[in-house]
Amino acid sequence: RRQAMSGVRQFPPGSPGARQRPNKYFYGVRNEYQGKYDKVISVIGDKRGGLTSVFLSTFLKLKASRQERWHVLRETVQSMTTKLKVRLKFIHVVRNPYDIIATLMMRRQDQRWPVNQSALGTIQVKQKDQNIVVQRFFNVLVRSVTAVRETFPTIDIHCEKLTSDPRKQLQKLCNFLQVRCSESFINDCSQTLFVTPSVTRKYINWTASTLDEIKRKSKKYSFFSEYSFED
Repeated sequence: RRQAMSGVRQFPPGSPGARQRPNKYFYGVRNEYQGKYDKVISVIGDKRGGLTSVFLSTFLKLKASRQERWHVLRETVQSMTTKLKVRLKFIHVVRNPYDIIATLMMRRQDQRWPVNQSALGTIQVKQKDQNIVVQRFFNVLVRSVTAVRETFPTIDIHCEKLTSDPRKQLQKLCNFLQVRCSESFINDCSQTLFVTPSVTRKYINWTASTLDEIKRKSKKYSFFSEYSFED
């Protein structure tokens, strides 16, 4: 419940209510409800997908059968649903897996991607660290997402489609959540989006073995079928 209601969307960076940890993004939508409701909560959620995935992945590590693990996970989610009085649905935001892994590698080294094009392909990551990040991404994060998709109502939202055609994707999302999307709401949300997702994979000096490993593992998941390193 704390995770769902952590409220990182409400305050812009530098504002009195912002977290102490710097946050370069502001998730509020101007002119729309932000941390408010009228009598009944229609939608409540959080954007911290990484922590949510890690939390859910703990159920994959239980020393029990697959059926027993899913039972514990369903019971936990049902408990959250009862407490929050909102039916849980999962929004799976999908990006190019090479970009996600590249970002994780840079964060592991406490480094953010540069904006200078001359830095393309210059960030060095040891093979050991590349292996650790790739294994954690697929064995923990992707596995937990797959488990959720198999068990609970989930929608895939691809970043590239969202930025290229926000109106269509936002309407798709509202239909999934079963909430009314006014024209003004879609317009307000569309104006907060970046033109294109960040492409962090271009900054890493990859080894051939790591690229082959990501390609091989990505083929197992339908939501990665549209992506390649060259995209």
